[in-house]
Amino acid sequence: GEVELPEGSVGVSTPAAPPAAETVEDVHALLDWPGGTLVFRGTPLEAVAREVARHFGTPIEVRGASLEGMGISASFRDESFAEVMETLCAVTGARCEQDGASALMAEREGGAR
Repeated sequence: GEVELPEGSVGVSTPAAPPAAETVEDVHALLDWPGGTLVFRGTPLEAVAREVARHFGTPIEVRGASLEGMGISASFRDESFAEVMETLCAVTGARCEQDGASALMAEREGGAR
């Protein structure tokens, strides 16, 4: 069987029942990212920013309607926060600012890309 897993849930499967989505309070506490790998496939930039921020402990603000729903497919392994941000900014065409304590991804005038 199949089940779609919304953000903040985990899949549960047993031989006696079809797979199901179960909401958990802190999904990240259940995950052990091997070697710090982050993988995104068609993930909205807002969700990517939340996960990257959580992973590195650095807040990221995404500003602009054309950026928020943009789908991101990428994987990162052992890159620094600055390298991940540089890549995200390049692929989205966003104007980016980093100061070490936080980051901003904003639409360029006329929209992103």
